[in-house]
Amino acid sequence: MAVSALNYKEMFDTSPVAILIYQDGYYRAVSPGMTRLTGYTEEELLKISYSDQVHPEDRYRVVDNARRRLAGEDVPDSYEFRAVNRAGDVLFLRGFFSLIDYGGRPAIMGQLIDITRQKHAEQLLEKEKSSFSAIIENLPCGVFLLDRDWNVIHQNQATINMLGYIQEEVYTFDERHLKFYPDPEYRKKVLKLWVENINKPVRSSTFTVTCKDGSLKEIEFWTTFLDDGRIVIAMFDVTERRRAEEQIRVSEAKYRELADSLPEVVFEMDGKGIITYGNNNCYDVFACTKEDFEKGIRIIDFVAPEDQDRAVQNISRLLQGERIGLVEYTARRKDGSTFPIMIHSKPVIKDGRTVGLRGVLMDITERKQMEERLKILSLRDPLTGLYNRAYFENEIERLESGGYSQASVLICDVDGLKIINDSFGHDRGDALLIAAANVLRSSLRDSDIIARIGGDEFAVILPNCGQVPAERAFNRILSAVEKYNAANPLIPLSLSVGFATTKRSLDLRDLYKEADNNMYREKLHQSRSTRSAVVQTLVKAMEARDFNTEDHAERLLVLVSDLGRAVDLPKQKLDDLRLLAKFHDIGKVGIPDSILFKPGPLTFSETKEMRRHCEIGHRIAQSAPDLALIADWILKHHEWWNGKGYPIGLKEEEIPLECRILAIADAYDAMTSDRPYRGALSHEEAVAELKRCAGTQFDPRLVKKFIKYLIEW
Repeated sequence: MAVSALNYKEMFDTSPVAILIYQDGYYRAVSPGMTRLTGYTEEELLKISYSDQVHPEDRYRVVDNARRRLAGEDVPDSYEFRAVNRAGDVLFLRGFFSLIDYGGRPAIMGQLIDITRQKHAEQLLEKEKSSFSAIIENLPCGVFLLDRDWNVIHQNQATINMLGYIQEEVYTFDERHLKFYPDPEYRKKVLKLWVENINKPVRSSTFTVTCKDGSLKEIEFWTTFLDDGRIVIAMFDVTERRRAEEQIRVSEAKYRELADSLPEVVFEMDGKGIITYGNNNCYDVFACTKEDFEKGIRIIDFVAPEDQDRAVQNISRLLQGERIGLVEYTARRKDGSTFPIMIHSKPVIKDGRTVGLRGVLMDITERKQMEERLKILSLRDPLTGLYNRAYFENEIERLESGGYSQASVLICDVDGLKIINDSFGHDRGDALLIAAANVLRSSLRDSDIIARIGGDEFAVILPNCGQVPAERAFNRILSAVEKYNAANPLIPLSLSVGFATTKRSLDLRDLYKEADNNMYREKLHQSRSTRSAVVQTLVKAMEARDFNTEDHAERLLVLVSDLGRAVDLPKQKLDDLRLLAKFHDIGKVGIPDSILFKPGPLTFSETKEMRRHCEIGHRIAQSAPDLALIADWILKHHEWWNGKGYPIGLKEEEIPLECRILAIADAYDAMTSDRPYRGALSHEEAVAELKRCAGTQFDPRLVKKFIKYLIEW
């Protein structure tokens, strides 16, 4: 049916979307939305070939679709393509096309929606999916991902390692239960428990599972139901290991719904603000029904109370013919929940007068969340949640120009962080930094500005705070540290704290330097006691982890003392040798329990990790004045007489005498003691092994003296 150009013109002018009429390879008419989209004026567009604005890679497809549509062929009414605007930017568009009669001849009318942001969001979503898949694949626990019909759609490598079954062998829920639980009676029990646990808040169960090789394992299952109906089952092998100290959290995947090809809500309202039309998306977005609209709903009822006054003013301006463009509000659903929106509205004109408004509404929740995340990332330290150094520097400038007459600056430094990182790993060091941040939060005012400005350094600005309140804050911090250490004795927190207060003018940078100097003096005063406390902590950790430590240490002290006397070591050297016997394995506090207590031979990588204890112990001893004199011996106590030891590869006399004595005594005691992977050897067997290794692992002359001592003993 033919439509007059005047009607098209009215439709173009009132539509918020880009509309075009295409005929004979050129635009015949374009809407204001088209000029906003492309950056060209209406006059320029009417002179440009339609195909020139299509991206070269999509040009043939778009032109061919237009040709076939004009020829009367059946082609899709809607599809996506890329275009290039006046600035040279690539736009992702969704077009809606129909065949019309224009000027007595066939033409194509198109409506174009800019979906560039949507495409970028899709790319981001795909990246997040890939990251999630990588996380799942590298988790140490087994993970099954099932569809809503309980069919296996993915399983990670850990499930295969744990049970032996590949995905094709356990594709469905029924196949899994038949193979995991071949005994019919036990299978009934399992299925019954599965059903009973489905509706429980915490869905976890432990069952005896038959592996592919016929072995039995106790497997703990944790079941999570995703919002889209899929099911994630995490599995932990609890047969031969203790329950994990820290439970692995499996992040639920949350998939955002992308916006429709058209804006989510299209609405019309009369001059009194009553909604007279809403498309189907309107019901979903606002959680309403068609009946709700038929009863009469004011558009202002969909706006949150805090934005209603502004919305009323904008509606009045629009009804008076004023152009206000895109406007953001907080919208309110029928159930009271809120979300951010963007509205573009225009007056509805009939018989020359304004009778209402017509508009398009878009949910911009995703964009607002992204903005908030970016804002947080730009201001906060990701580990502690405190402000970062950039924010701290900005606050210094703001406060100096803000008219404050007085302030204090407080600088804190976490003592011994490096030795904690070297000994226990960076996870423990990070935990100590978080503890320090919590101590500062609990001790200071909400108005105080707390920032992590370096690896182990924190800074605080206390606005409008004089000397006395600053001293009180200083004492509260020290008290909070004591409380923390009383509750966490294994790894104590030590803070060096310094502060300074303005005296005449407010120069926060000079104040920062003064506080930093005061903190450094405090660190110098307590550095020795701090290191000693850390070393004592490491000793306790070693004693708590190493089996038979006390008995082994006592026997070893006797053995090295007697062998030392046999080679005429002076008393001071004997005392140092006994200190070495006690602390030579202190570096094992930095070795994982899974390696340290493994009941069997170590793999190549595990052996490499275990050998690091010499270097770890060396660093610990260097940090402790009481152990510094034996630091070099701790590093070299696993060197071999023939040069094939570690970590340096010293040989013969290059190896300190004390290390050679310790190696023989330690080996003898180890051989004659029970170990997780073997029983103790007899005295005769141990002596035979020492003789066999004399000249390779051990100093042959010391071996003879040691055996002679054992015989005499």
